[in-house]
Amino acid sequence: MSDRQSDAILAMPLRRLTGIEQENLQTEFDELTARMEELRKLLGDRRELLKTLKKDLRTLKKKYSDQRRTQIVAVSSPVEEPGNQAAEEDAGTRRQGDAEKSKIQNPKSKIQNSLPPPT
Repeated sequence: MSDRQSDAILAMPLRRLTGIEQENLQTEFDELTARMEELRKLLGDRRELLKTLKKDLRTLKKKYSDQRRTQIVAVSSPVEEPGNQAAEEDAGTRRQGDAEKSKIQNPKSKIQNSLPPPT
């Protein structure tokens, strides 16, 4: 703020400043009241809610969608029985362009292996 602006503000009567602030508060109140009515309408009408959700999802899709960067591939390994720890520990993934499979260890298996056996 310049000196000239600060002098002008100080010269304004307090009642005028209060009036400006009241206008700002009234504008904010009107905007919030309109938003509340809009939200009540959405909560009261399922069709309107779904319509708005679809619109919002389309907007997000348009904003953030891009080509998939990883390739999902099936790992060819012998079928293991459920509960077999070796099958639970390893999962194969491959990024597009990589020739090798990288292994990801299941974090639960480390915790399970570090616990003493139940008594």
